[in-house]
Amino acid sequence: MIGGTSIGKTICSICYEDLKPLVEDLQAISICGHVFHELCLQQWFEYCSSAKKCSCPVCKQSCSASNVNRLYFQSVGDSNDLILSQNVEDEDPRELRGQVQRLEVKVKGLSSLLERQGKELKDVNDQVNSIAFLDTSNIGVISGIEEIRVGISLFYFIFLLILFGCD
Repeated sequence: MIGGTSIGKTICSICYEDLKPLVEDLQAISICGHVFHELCLQQWFEYCSSAKKCSCPVCKQSCSASNVNRLYFQSVGDSNDLILSQNVEDEDPRELRGQVQRLEVKVKGLSSLLERQGKELKDVNDQVNSIAFLDTSNIGVISGIEEIRVGISLFYFIFLLILFGCD
């Protein structure tokens, strides 16, 4: 306590790091209003989707990634001034290590997201290519059917000529 009052920090309940709304991307679950780092919440939903049970990490309210909204904050002054005013010398090395670890996790999360989207893109391209192949195969089948129809018509015409005689 400082001067008889307690000063609380807002933290992400997933990584337990400070929430810095002016310099970090934050998201809230619209159903319950709990706020998290964007990457932390994305990874939470990736983890939940593999277990087929998505819920808020704080209150366990059932939700999904579609219930998430990005938060935007207004500030007075330039947000770059805020970043520049934070002297690295005054920062706690443990906090800096935590930030580095969080950024490394963010990079891993984005890399896995990129890899997953690359696989999805490849799957879509494969499907498009197989549809294009089927279309060209169907053209060959249709032309073959047309040739058979012409052949049958010609055979029928010759049969009628033979049957009724041609004088």
